[in-house]
Amino acid sequence: MLVDAIGEQVESYSLCILTQQLALANSSQPGLSDEMKPLFAGYVGEVRDADQASWMMLSAYLRLILMTVWRAEGSGDAEQAGRAVQVSLLQRYRQLVEGWFLQHRPISDYARHLGMTTDRLHAVCRRELGRSPIQLLHERVIQEARLRLERSVHSIQKISDALGFRDPTYFNRFFTTRTGHTPLKYRKLARNSFGGGTAKLSTGYADWP
Repeated sequence: MLVDAIGEQVESYSLCILTQQLALANSSQPGLSDEMKPLFAGYVGEVRDADQASWMMLSAYLRLILMTVWRAEGSGDAEQAGRAVQVSLLQRYRQLVEGWFLQHRPISDYARHLGMTTDRLHAVCRRELGRSPIQLLHERVIQEARLRLERSVHSIQKISDALGFRDPTYFNRFFTTRTGHTPLKYRKLARNSFGGGTAKLSTGYADWP
């Protein structure tokens, strides 16, 4: 019901942060108690009427309660807390990427596991890192492909299979589009660059939190 009350509106993210705080409201705030009493009374009255109780009514009362507290408390602390929550979310997303990137799962699976919509995950990644979730996921695949091309002696096909690609032709196209080199050409550049330090090879995730 709380998730339903928070919804997916403009204020929803702030309400989500609000519900994660230890102290929701300052009871000494002028007028807050008078504003909250009828909302709680309406919620309690709806709960007590077991025969007529409506989920929609309860969710509406709960949303009004949250909105009232949020407005009374102001958004300053929520903004700071929001930043911490977003970093935590990105860390959890990165952990999932590390565990799943070879499985080629859709972004919807990641979002579902994180308890959010794909749109929310997309918004956080774009806001914090300037890239979409799928871009970050593809970067991890490319990083692994680079490492294996640089350091292993396996064929391109075996590397493609190990990275979860069913078709080596698709792997070739995927890698070439994102690096500007075919896997074979990249491998040659990598071997020629050892000791020369001229080619930009595998990179890390320093910009991830």
